[in-house]
Amino acid sequence: MNMNVKMRPPPVDLYKTLHAQPLNVVPVDWIFDRLRLVSELLLLFKMVQRFRGGCIATAVGDSGFQLITLQLADDLAFIRVALESFRATRCDMLSAQQWQRLHGELNHMLCDLDARRYLENYQQQTVFLEELLEIIQRLARSGDYSVLTVADSPGGKSSRCFATADADRALIKLVMVEVLPFAEMMGRLRAIATYASVVDDPDPVLAGELDTFDPAIHRQLDTFRRDASYFQHYALKGIPSLVVRQSNETQLLQLVGMVKEGLINGRIEKPDSQQVFRLATEVIDVHLQIVEETLDYLTRKVQHSLLTRKDSSGEGF
Repeated sequence: MNMNVKMRPPPVDLYKTLHAQPLNVVPVDWIFDRLRLVSELLLLFKMVQRFRGGCIATAVGDSGFQLITLQLADDLAFIRVALESFRATRCDMLSAQQWQRLHGELNHMLCDLDARRYLENYQQQTVFLEELLEIIQRLARSGDYSVLTVADSPGGKSSRCFATADADRALIKLVMVEVLPFAEMMGRLRAIATYASVVDDPDPVLAGELDTFDPAIHRQLDTFRRDASYFQHYALKGIPSLVVRQSNETQLLQLVGMVKEGLINGRIEKPDSQQVFRLATEVIDVHLQIVEETLDYLTRKVQHSLLTRKDSSGEGF
């Protein structure tokens, strides 16, 4: 199973353009830097989620996850360097305590993780992911996106590519308040279900948590189906995963059924740990792809806004 993740390099050329231009675009520049940091933190979020699932499976005896965990450790080390570089240039985006927390948790996962304490590791990594989630939500939702001017071009191309600021704010709320937390719920399910598929006598606390996922997932699906129907037009503006997620629902329900019947009720044969991990990862990745595409969309809108200001002023970068 290939769990390598494509690392997305920061848009260096656009970043240099933003900081080299003489226009008074501080709010737009500020939004752009925040979007860059959110993208880096989202990548960290994704890797820590996978690392959590791989570590707990490896610790309880599934050697098939050992290589995956080592690869993820390399990815986490790469992200740590990228975040330290960002901290050196824009440390004001997070508090000193938050930067120290990021650095300390990454060091712990890469250097001090004791496999024998896999339950404590799972809880600690889950708390860290909850903190990351809150930081990402705050950064993404605190931007004043009304400053992103979208002057239409002949043929209405701009209006086809970008929505209004009010629509964007509603989209960001959907993605950050519903989609991203749902991805973390599925991440916890992936870790616990993979663990439960390896051991014969799972920890009662984790086994009890496994029972709570089925009703919670169905409640969230009902909410998301209702809310996402208002955002289908964004599929034509660079966020196609909003539509792909609907077809992915079949895999999600298959996973939930596999966990319920194979790991909770015992009505079918216990599923293979690799199968559980792979199917859960496919579901999670679709939801995280929605978040990534939303950040890419907002970044393109920042770039368009800057180019529009440049053209209207007659000045060059």
